[in-house]
Amino acid sequence: MSGKNFLVILCFLSLTVSVIFAQDISTAWEYFLKGKYNIADRIVNSLLEEKATSPDLYYLKALILCRTGDFVRARNYLEKLNFYGAEWAECALVARGDSFFQEGKLKQAKEIYHTFLKRYPYSNYTPEVIYKYAQILRKEGRWEEAKAYLRQVTNDYPQSLFATFARKLLAEDEFYFCVQVGSFLNYDNAYNLAVKIKKAGYPAYIKKVEYRGQLYYRVRIGKYPDRESVEEVFKQLVKKGFHGLIYP
Repeated sequence: MSGKNFLVILCFLSLTVSVIFAQDISTAWEYFLKGKYNIADRIVNSLLEEKATSPDLYYLKALILCRTGDFVRARNYLEKLNFYGAEWAECALVARGDSFFQEGKLKQAKEIYHTFLKRYPYSNYTPEVIYKYAQILRKEGRWEEAKAYLRQVTNDYPQSLFATFARKLLAEDEFYFCVQVGSFLNYDNAYNLAVKIKKAGYPAYIKKVEYRGQLYYRVRIGKYPDRESVEEVFKQLVKKGFHGLIYP
């Protein structure tokens, strides 16, 4: 076989492997977006076992790990993205903040989002990070600061998806704490629980929320200005056998 023919065959094999890899990654993303994380993970793990390397692969693996609650390993994969250029470094930093946010470690998430905004003030991710920073401020009960950041998104990035989210939050005007004790697809179930809560002496009400195309009826208690007040009510409810969470 001539050297020229060998190079042609080598190029063909390399191209074939690249096409198969791209198809596998695409399939894994499809399963991930459908919420079938176990199938997506099997495909990704198979590629990793074959020593495949790419930022898409590492990023998807990190997202899967976040969805399954393995945040430490997720952040290890995100670290690998820093070697693939500035755009991936930005993506990795946002995703790292998101991982802490999902883990409930708001202090760490807030620090990372703040770092991002200082380091990348003109990034494509900037409206997203400002919005998420505002969300953390809401959870801290810093209502006016949260509103200011949400308005920044709507004013500076009016065409962005996160401006739409920000406008919705501002319009709903839910800048207070409450206890959410149930979320139902069936209104009667929500109504019955609200009646039970009211009989126990708490100001329960039903909030209609559309989420991923479904209408939910969420039973909530009170509108408290500070975390101390809502935490006290939450403790009382737990003692009486009710379950729930503090929102936002």
